[in-house]
Amino acid sequence: MNKPHTTKPNAAGPTLRTGGWHGIQAVAERYSVSDTEIRRQVRQGRFPKPVLMGERLARWSDAMLDAHDQRLMAQLPQRQAA
Repeated sequence: MNKPHTTKPNAAGPTLRTGGWHGIQAVAERYSVSDTEIRRQVRQGRFPKPVLMGERLARWSDAMLDAHDQRLMAQLPQRQAA
């Protein structure tokens, strides 16, 4: 029986990724921004708040990020057919 991968290597080192939950580094990488920018957008209410799974453990679920992506897409101007 094969075990699922729990880490995804990247240039900055391994990123914790277990069961559809993502840490701030993985989220920042997904949106091509810095960790600081994610924190700033959370404070400004422009990005979903993470789920606190411990005193210092905050994670975003796939569903949270997908819903955020849908809201962003809905805000884009609609292209008219030529």
